[in-house]
Amino acid sequence: MKPLRHIYKLAFALPALLLAGCSDDNEPIAATSSLDGETPSELTLTLSVPDEQVVNLGSRADAEVPAISTVTVYCFSQTGTGGGYLSHKTFDYSEVVTNAATHEITVPIHKNTKSVHLITNAAIGADVTDPVNAVTTDVNAGVMWGRADLKDIITKGSTFTLMPNTARVSIKNEADGFTASGFTVSGTADRGTVAPSGWNTDPSDPTIGSGTTYPANSTLTSTDASLYVFETPEDDQVEGQPEHYHVRGRIVIEGTYGGVKGYYTVAFRQRTGNVNGFPETPGNFHYIPLHVIRNHHYIVNIKEVRAQGWPTIEEALKAEPDNRLTVEITDKTPEITDIIASRDYMLGVGDDVTVTWDAEVAQINVATSWSGKHASTGKPYEVTVSADAAAWVDVSGINEASFEVNFYERDEEPVTTYVLNVPLSPNSQSTQPRTATLTVRSGDLTRTLDITQAGRDYMRDPNRPVKMVMNRGYDKTINDWFAFVDNECKGLLPENSHTGAGRNDGLIFPAVPAYTVTYRIPQLSGDQGATCTGNFSCDKTTDSDYYIVTANITSKPNIEIGSLTITNADGVKIVYPLYQTGYMHELTADTETYQREGGEITGWFYYEVVKVGSIYMLDRNLGASSNKPYISTYAGFKDNTDAIGAYFKIATTKSTSTANPNTILGELNVSDFIIPTDTQISAWGIYIGNVSGTTGEAARVGIINTADGEYSQIYIPHGGYYEATSHKYETHGNIWTSTLVAGEQGFDPTLSPEFGYWFRYLNVYSNRVNFVQIRFANGSGGMAPTAESVFKYMPIRLMWKP
Repeated sequence: MKPLRHIYKLAFALPALLLAGCSDDNEPIAATSSLDGETPSELTLTLSVPDEQVVNLGSRADAEVPAISTVTVYCFSQTGTGGGYLSHKTFDYSEVVTNAATHEITVPIHKNTKSVHLITNAAIGADVTDPVNAVTTDVNAGVMWGRADLKDIITKGSTFTLMPNTARVSIKNEADGFTASGFTVSGTADRGTVAPSGWNTDPSDPTIGSGTTYPANSTLTSTDASLYVFETPEDDQVEGQPEHYHVRGRIVIEGTYGGVKGYYTVAFRQRTGNVNGFPETPGNFHYIPLHVIRNHHYIVNIKEVRAQGWPTIEEALKAEPDNRLTVEITDKTPEITDIIASRDYMLGVGDDVTVTWDAEVAQINVATSWSGKHASTGKPYEVTVSADAAAWVDVSGINEASFEVNFYERDEEPVTTYVLNVPLSPNSQSTQPRTATLTVRSGDLTRTLDITQAGRDYMRDPNRPVKMVMNRGYDKTINDWFAFVDNECKGLLPENSHTGAGRNDGLIFPAVPAYTVTYRIPQLSGDQGATCTGNFSCDKTTDSDYYIVTANITSKPNIEIGSLTITNADGVKIVYPLYQTGYMHELTADTETYQREGGEITGWFYYEVVKVGSIYMLDRNLGASSNKPYISTYAGFKDNTDAIGAYFKIATTKSTSTANPNTILGELNVSDFIIPTDTQISAWGIYIGNVSGTTGEAARVGIINTADGEYSQIYIPHGGYYEATSHKYETHGNIWTSTLVAGEQGFDPTLSPEFGYWFRYLNVYSNRVNFVQIRFANGSGGMAPTAESVFKYMPIRLMWKP
């Protein structure tokens, strides 16, 4: 049998205790084998790669390369979507200790490490502090990347799944009277980043490296093979060409129709059935452009050929796609992710599977080229389950949902892919997830994968709705807290936070003594009790129908996390996380706000409270739903417009005192929060620093370092300000201060008619952080604003009253 090639997603599992690599100037701590929170000074990296397996990683050069030639390990002090670089080091494969089918590297680890990244076959410079910024130009190099949290590596034996930085393109021909003999992909990126932006293990957008170009390519590959290409954004119109002319991500197919060889041009587009409510009709199909994403498999299926192609490939590359050849392009993300091969056949399984608590079946994917049959199943595979999960996973009831036979090599055994339905029992008596390990055997080869079934979400039990009462000078009652926070509450969601900080999985209390919150949770028949941990209390006696949960509010801000545990009649412990970490605030329709679409931002918002030095403040602008950096001039950040928030007038009338300026603070109903002065904002320590975006590019933005909390940095987003409906200086980060201009440039509080109309605002631009003064409404000589006046609108960042 030939070496395996062009088959599915390339990945290697790294079991048991894995790794870390660091430079010589790290600070190792005393070695330990305990799991008490200390970080061990050394861990062993184990690579499970059978010696007989040779993997072809690309077919333009048609070169067979070893699965792994170098290993680079990164240490980071943060988990999530990026940041906290500590160190990295590259090991040549000659440094690996080989023992039978396993390969091991033992390396020191930095004491502050929280996440570890593994990279294969990439030459990374010593100055590259994030693998997103490392670029490779060889699609055949076999560059792969994976990451895992150190805590999970130690406590759970988590594995790394290595993800290639290329996508796969293959051809399938179903057209009558047409013989396809070769193809190429032209106009794809000439380089790729080692890791995807944001360390995303399931990216939906391409990460584009610095200096990327999209050159033409006329080198043909056999249609029996596949091409591997770097990530490429959807096709763009070329300046000076008609609107329909596109050159990025072109597919050129060589084939014979009517006895004449020709070349056909295809755009990288996917057919979709409905656009803006208009359905497809015969001959009038709808298509959408496709990004080319790493680790995806794009199958170009030739459906119909109507005419002969272009006589040369050069002419085809210059031509626009037309209807002489019709294809369907399917983005088929690989289903088989863990492959092992002997000299005679292969076995592969798909990713681990996660299902809901009440799921009655889990689907797993299995691929094998073994032609024999197991006596227990009569199939070329058999599946067993770990003994601890045999009570809820019924492998004897497995049935095939579908299967597909593929020939990936000439003269090679066919590979059959099975989708198997595995019967499950509901996980109805626990809030905790449970995991079963399945062992799949085909001939003498085995692979394992896990099925994880979620625990039952008792917090959202319709029989136990959580009622919240907020007292902030008036009572705000929410009769179903989780329905409110899931569907109505705005503000920080996990996907909009630059750390993935949660909001919807517990009960929220104010981190500042601005208002009080009480939660009332029904006591149900048979309940065996309730207890609280942390800075919280649970009253079970005042009202026998409810558990009454409160936070112990002090006169100063306090950030703390605790829990409420209710034991129900079945002995199930229902745990509600209690978060004294944020601040709830409502923007009403009568607030003086302006949004770029011309409307107002209204509703309830949740903010995190962060500590900056000795100062407590909100983690983002008022009315913002994201605390990611928004940088309007960089592709990787320009979509984070939710970080700007609302635009506000700072005042509506003239102020007569610098001590008590007439700002709109009173209208905002933000008890004990203030619009800070320029001096107070200066104490935040704003500086200009680099951040990495979704496309891998680095950009500079205003940064504030926090003292503690979920994340170590918050940002001053771009957004400028508005003068009526005219958007000014969008590339600047602007925030109102409550400081009146006085005693300078003629603004004497007693003599100047203009005193009281001018405020200072923060201006972050390029490498500068400074304060600028501006009149809050147009006019001069002491002219007061009128209904026709043009006001300035700018974001506001609130801080706790010192």
